[in-house]
Amino acid sequence: MNTLRTSLVVVLFSGMAFSLIRPALAFKLRMDLGSTALEVTSLTTGFMLARAVSSPIGGLIGDKYPRLRNLIASTLLFPTSIVSLLLYMSQDSRMIISLNFLHGMFSGIFWPTVQVIVGLTSPREKRGTFLGLYFTVAGVGSSIGYSLYGALPLSNQEFILLSSILYFISALFSILFLSNRNRENNPSRTLNEIPENEIINPHLILISAFLLGGLMGLSGEYLYIFLREVHNLSKAELGYLLTASSIVGVVSGISSGFLSDLLGIRRSLFLLAVMASVSLFLISTPYRVIVIPSVLAMFFSAWGSMPLTRNVSAFKRASGTLVGLSNTSSNLGSAIFPLTAGHFYDYFGSEEVILGLRGATISFLILSILLLLLSILLVKGIRNISPSH
Repeated sequence: MNTLRTSLVVVLFSGMAFSLIRPALAFKLRMDLGSTALEVTSLTTGFMLARAVSSPIGGLIGDKYPRLRNLIASTLLFPTSIVSLLLYMSQDSRMIISLNFLHGMFSGIFWPTVQVIVGLTSPREKRGTFLGLYFTVAGVGSSIGYSLYGALPLSNQEFILLSSILYFISALFSILFLSNRNRENNPSRTLNEIPENEIINPHLILISAFLLGGLMGLSGEYLYIFLREVHNLSKAELGYLLTASSIVGVVSGISSGFLSDLLGIRRSLFLLAVMASVSLFLISTPYRVIVIPSVLAMFFSAWGSMPLTRNVSAFKRASGTLVGLSNTSSNLGSAIFPLTAGHFYDYFGSEEVILGLRGATISFLILSILLLLLSILLVKGIRNISPSH
């Protein structure tokens, strides 16, 4: 089994494990242990903060000691499964929050390392497609996990235990990373074979990751509230829309990866930034007939950006470190923009502010403008790229 196939199996089971443990932990704290809302939200905040801090660590280690990438990829899911088991056993809210922070630390080191390995072991001309497939399978795994959480008649405790088992299965498959030792699939190789005209300024990649990570953040809980309270979508309508959006997100991962192989990373990021900017502007309009397709375009842009901002082809040197920093930047965007949006929503609500626009849409409009500026920065360098890339 080659590196790509192994990584797809690992990300599938891990995606299922994560999407099971996330709601189970939240409801264990809230319903079983009587924790406050602040304690429950601390699960997400702590996990994302831990990922933001630890994401560059694996990259730094891999860049300095390339052979250690295999060791990280093949072993770090074992302590993750143990942490999940401890989360199952713990009955103290503060201990659970601390363990979940540790879970985020391991996640932040592990996944950027795997992304670098997939990038380095993929053929250069298909690197985007393979990374797109990687994120697509991650989305499928998460969808399966959430479906299982809704369908299986298990308690929150039992779901956490099931998550630990799935993490352990992923860890067993991750050992297969060690079998890829030949030169062709050696993840310690460098990126010297990449033409200079494919390289993008790292700062531009990190800005893209931050803003498109903000797009991902706004496509979560804030969007749910916005659609229900501002556009009066029923629970069923919201469910159907989110289901369709999830399907669009899965499709966008593989299609954007293929597009980056065809057009190059910079051109592909430009197209997604423009699509995201337009979709956010249209979501701010009061017309539901426009808002619904705009939400789908928003999800396409958000999910499609991940294979591009984590692609090692965008970097000439220190690729592992920069992929880790890209994860950090994306996580920060996902954390900051929803908090800002929530503040504006609490302050303005659905009141009209100016030109028929409601206060609840301010965050969408701000990010729309920022993404438009990003697209201008991206387009400046496109003229210098050859037609083939």
